[in-house]
Amino acid sequence: KNDGIFAGGTIYEVIGNVCWSNADDGIELSSAGVTVKSNVVFKNTGDGIYSTAGLNREIFQNNLVYSNGGWCLYLSDLNNNAIIENNTFCGGKGIYIPDPSAVTNRNNIIWSSGAGNYAVQVGQAPVGFGVFASDYNDIYATAGANVGSWVGAPCADIGSWRSASAGDAQSISEDPLFVDPAGS
Repeated sequence: KNDGIFAGGTIYEVIGNVCWSNADDGIELSSAGVTVKSNVVFKNTGDGIYSTAGLNREIFQNNLVYSNGGWCLYLSDLNNNAIIENNTFCGGKGIYIPDPSAVTNRNNIIWSSGAGNYAVQVGQAPVGFGVFASDYNDIYATAGANVGSWVGAPCADIGSWRSASAGDAQSISEDPLFVDPAGS
């Protein structure tokens, strides 16, 4: 693999790393129940953080992920079960969650830029006891990007995202005023 870090098998924590300029993903996860915390992930050809861990709870906290070729955070399996909190995701694509089973997304800065990109994309609505709880985020989109996509419906601004997702009541969509948003 050409990932910066590949966490599979019995690796349950990826903490305090710097992953940059890899030919694929910055961090790839295939272990169940992984904690990804306090990492800096940037300028990778693929996704910043890519996970196939699925059903078991994953925790993503206090990461800085920016300027990657794909998504900042891509949860690829069905029945996503994750806590996503206190992260800064900046770049073309923000967070992709295809099938939220029990996902909490809170206190993040998620900045997407570029036509056809989304700050948050949710593939299908939670069913049964499924939960997608998202709030207290700064979800920002520039240069033709959308704040979100809920089950295939683009949401250009925070108001349409709130209506579609029934979440983010306390979230904002404001420029986070980074000193160097280009990351150079």
